[in-house]
Amino acid sequence: MPKSMGLRRPKVFLDSSVILAGMFRSEGGSGALIYAIELRLVDAYVSELVIAEVSRNLIRKGSSHASTKFNRLLDVGQITVVPDPTLKQVIRAEQLINVKDAPILAAALTVPIDILVTLDTKDFAPLRKQHDIPFAVMTPGEFLPQI
Repeated sequence: MPKSMGLRRPKVFLDSSVILAGMFRSEGGSGALIYAIELRLVDAYVSELVIAEVSRNLIRKGSSHASTKFNRLLDVGQITVVPDPTLKQVIRAEQLINVKDAPILAAALTVPIDILVTLDTKDFAPLRKQHDIPFAVMTPGEFLPQI
C-alpha cells in the first residue's frame, strides 16, 4: 500500500499505457486520471522513454487531437519529465520485473513517488506484492479513489 499522503497531492509515475488510454478516451480510469492531472490534483512524472513511446504511438495512430493534448500537458508542466535511468539502474530493476519493463521501473525508482500507475497488470503483477520497493503499483481505477 502507498505511504500516507495526508493533505499533499499524490505523486505518481505514469506508464505509457495509462497516458495513451487517457489521450484517446476521456471516460474510464485513465481519462479521469489525466483530468485529475490537468486539475493539478496529482503530481505526475514520466521518463523520457515514456515520452518517446507515447509520441511514437500517437504519430502511428495519426491523432492530432491526442498529440496536442499530450504536448500541452508537457508544455505547461502538468507532467514532469525525468531522465531515463542508467544502464546500472535498469539491470538492477531487471531482478524485479521483465527486461521490457525494467526501464520503466528503474525510472520510477529514481523519483520520490507514492504510486506507479499502469494498465499492464500482467507484467507488473509481481511488483504489486513486493515490499522492497518504495511505492505501490496500481491501475488508474485502483488509484483514483485515493485522490
